[in-house]
Amino acid sequence: MTTNTEGLTRREFLAAAAAAAVAGKAATSASAEAKLPRRKLGRTGLEVSVIGYGTEFLESPEVVERLIEGGVNYLDTAPMYQRGGAERKLAPLLKRHRDKLIVATKWYPQKEGGGTKEHFLQSFDESCARMEVEGVDLIQLHDCRTPETVDTPAAYAAFQELKQKGRVKWYGLTTHVSLVNYGSTAFSQPACLRKAVELGWYDTCLAAWHFMSAPEETEALKEAAKAGMGVLTMKALKPLTNHDASWCPKFDHDEARKVLKGDNLFQASIRWSLSHDFVTGVMLSMKNYDEVEENLQAARTLA
Repeated sequence: MTTNTEGLTRREFLAAAAAAAVAGKAATSASAEAKLPRRKLGRTGLEVSVIGYGTEFLESPEVVERLIEGGVNYLDTAPMYQRGGAERKLAPLLKRHRDKLIVATKWYPQKEGGGTKEHFLQSFDESCARMEVEGVDLIQLHDCRTPETVDTPAAYAAFQELKQKGRVKWYGLTTHVSLVNYGSTAFSQPACLRKAVELGWYDTCLAAWHFMSAPEETEALKEAAKAGMGVLTMKALKPLTNHDASWCPKFDHDEARKVLKGDNLFQASIRWSLSHDFVTGVMLSMKNYDEVEENLQAARTLA
């Protein structure tokens, strides 16, 4: 990822693509020599590219096309991303590439009506309608912050019904907030992960984790992987973007170089996450062609 946050125009993207095509056989040879690695996603057995695309800030379908061309086969979306807009933007891409892709969307249990099986089934139907598909590979309970949220029988019952109908294959959860107190409520990502392991319902987890994360976070992810859950991570680059949040304080880049190897700290952060064998893949948001190429290069050059 680069610090440039401006998306490419369609003209700029096509110009870049045309320039790449001029490289001809040399580019083809380089691509053949540096394929994007894939890893098994826990007990699902799915072969997932080591970087996946998170669609929260999806703007240009051409950027996603380039990712797919580059070997990315995992797309993570959600109905709350752009109020359903991200799922809608995926529809044309899925018409062309559905057989190549592993698609994951989410359920959000903390909204009104989120405690019923019917709510989850309706949410799933709406997501599929926006993406113009009959089903997805993975449905995830989104933004679990406490063990009580993880233990949502209505969602699990909805998943089982959808699985029986052949509309979804695997069940996961996502967690974002770790070791933070909000009033009298303690939000704990490790506690959520351990509850997921205890319940045995969940096939995968997607967790906020990076080179600044506390050891307790790492141990909880290792426990999840040992239990057979596929481990995906996100927010790998947050410490480098001076994002001031309670779970991700500002970080000095000179200090980062003591932890990470390489002059390009963004690429080094991705490689740091992927250097851990319990991690299947890192979810990244990419807004333009430059970010795509930089992140693909980071994954292709794993030590």
